[in-house]
Amino acid sequence: MARSAVTAFTDSFCGVYLPWALNTVRGCVGSISPNTIAEGWLSSRSTRVHIGLPSPKAPMFYALGLRSHETAIRCAEHCPEPAESMRLTNWLANVADDEIQRWQASGTVRREVIAYCDHLTAQMAHDSTRDRG
Repeated sequence: MARSAVTAFTDSFCGVYLPWALNTVRGCVGSISPNTIAEGWLSSRSTRVHIGLPSPKAPMFYALGLRSHETAIRCAEHCPEPAESMRLTNWLANVADDEIQRWQASGTVRREVIAYCDHLTAQMAHDSTRDRG
């Protein structure tokens, strides 16, 4: 096989087929088992494979809008919420600059998190104003 054929196969397998298979397994587990732990364990696997991030929370941050793998990984390392938590957005919106500095991450990580915090705060303020009016 040519190197390009191997690369194309790997890309399609990891980017399409494996995530589809993991989502299918998750759906089957969810339909036959009342055990939500198994379904929760599988919930981020397809995203992890597709995006190429090492922890269950990192793809969740990536899906929220953080586009740097390093930033998503750093947030996952420091966020106390579980990967399936609906409070990940709230945590990200409220993470303080001094906390980010304690992570000893690159300036790029700090800038992206601060920009995203500002965006989320503005969006939440806009939504609450719209809901009142």
